[in-house]
Formats: sequence, C-alpha cells, structure tokens
Amino acid sequence: MKKTVAIIIFLVALIIVGIAVKKYKKGELVLPLGTSSVATSLSLELQNSGFPLPEPAKIVDGDTIEASISGIRVLFPYKTDQNSHLLALQIIYKEITMEKGKPKEIDLRFQKPIIRY
Repeated sequence: MKKTVAIIIFLVALIIVGIAVKKYKKGELVLPLGTSSVATSLSLELQNSGFPLPEPAKIVDGDTIEASISGIRVLFPYKTDQNSHLLALQIIYKEITMEKGKPKEIDLRFQKPIIRY
C-alpha cells in the first residue's frame, strides 16, 4: 500500500515537472516573485517608459531579447546596457509614430538600429 502511494506521488510529480519544462521552453512560464532576469527587468522598464506590452519580453536565440510593442517586433541585445537601447527606442518610436508607415521590426542589437518595413 505504501509503495503504491509513493509511486503515484512520484508519477504526479514527474508529470508536473514535464509540464513546467514544456512551458519554460515555450517562454510561457512566469518567474516567481523575487527572481529576476534580463528579459523581466527589460519588460518592467518598457512598461514604466509607457510602451504597451501585450506580453512580457522573452529571450530568443540565447543572445537576443524580443518584445512586441504595438505590433512592432523589437529586438534587444542580451548582454549590454539596456538603458541606452531604451533611450534609442524612445527616439525611434516617437519618429515612426509621426510617419505614415508602421515598421514590422526595430532591431537594436547593432550599433546603428535597423528598422524593417
């Protein structure tokens, strides 16, 4: 009887871990309070700067952070000062909202930002 209960508990725990791993790989797993990551802090900075984020920024390809702002894909480098990129994004975003065409992507990973229409 005790072995059966232990096996059932083990199997349930294994299923829960499997689900968590799948959600983590898809970027759907929310970090617990108190933990921090570059993508989470960038999401907070973007929201505090007034950028509408329908979902938190996520790490893609290990060295890029991707955020969606008003339907525009924005790419940030992972290992650099995010404040300078945030300032550049504010300037670019202000300029593009005055223009007629809305870009599909703003890539801030390089020294000179790339805007794709």
